[in-house]
Amino acid sequence: MTDTPNTPGARGGDGGDAFVAAFNAVGADYLFCSSGSEWAPVWESLARRHRDGLPCPRYLDLTHETVAVGMATGYGLIERRPQGVLLHAAPGLLQGSMAVHGALLAGVPMVVASSESTTYGDGPGQDPGGQWYRNLSVVGGPHGAAQPFTKWATEAASVHTLPTMITRAAELSWRAPAGPAYLNIPLEILLEEWDGRETVPVVPPGSTHSSPEEVDLVAQLIREAVGPVIVTETAGREAGGFEALLAFAEAWNIPVVEPDSAVCGNFPRTHPLHAGSDIGPWMDEADLILLVNCRAPFYPPSRRPSKARIIVIDEVPQRPHMVYQVLFA
Repeated sequence: MTDTPNTPGARGGDGGDAFVAAFNAVGADYLFCSSGSEWAPVWESLARRHRDGLPCPRYLDLTHETVAVGMATGYGLIERRPQGVLLHAAPGLLQGSMAVHGALLAGVPMVVASSESTTYGDGPGQDPGGQWYRNLSVVGGPHGAAQPFTKWATEAASVHTLPTMITRAAELSWRAPAGPAYLNIPLEILLEEWDGRETVPVVPPGSTHSSPEEVDLVAQLIREAVGPVIVTETAGREAGGFEALLAFAEAWNIPVVEPDSAVCGNFPRTHPLHAGSDIGPWMDEADLILLVNCRAPFYPPSRRPSKARIIVIDEVPQRPHMVYQVLFA
């Protein structure tokens, strides 16, 4: 590794310094990396920061794209804050695409990045290497390939906008519905000189609360219901959600169904109010169904409950990453 005199965050730095400074300001604990040649400027910046005792995210050099994305998914499910995932060019992005799509479905915030070349060796400045010309390019850029399985995908086209683009990607990935955001960061951008301008932290997402009028209406419907039931997939994923759902169900004496699509523990399995994983027995019996963080309660989607009113309690009832969604709410 070349020991250059560049000082992170000062004039004379490069795009690698801009990248690391941005993720440090974002508050990322880790950069989960399946190594590729484009990340050499990032490696050098991290090495300089370690040498100089400056703060930076921890770097994990991993052996496969699916491993990198999977580890970021697990960590993100626990911490609920965006981390960095570094893949290699378009092939590495596509190799990890199934795991990225899984993170999208699970609602995990992360910033996924990979690269391309913009000069293919025919431009001024440092030579990116012939592998970009021969093997690694895709028409439309890797951000075009990433669009179907990410929440947001675009290119960082200038070293001067790179830190803010990383901040924006992190903010977008964190806000509901949370999910992976993708940045194509061309190798030439990482090799460019950076002016060391200030990087800004991510603004945490605000809380979402229903109005008193909406809460009163739901409470009235619960009071009047004879056979209500709760269906949930991810109520337990948020801090305090498991305990809140337990208290809510016990207060109203409402059974809780966790369908097979549940992705976390939401309610005690041994509790008398736990009603298993099949909503089928309730479809024609319940007069009120409360969908609490439940994106796909019925199958087939057109199987409408016979008489139940349906109430959705969810930060994002209509999931934009689902092609088809029916709630009858």
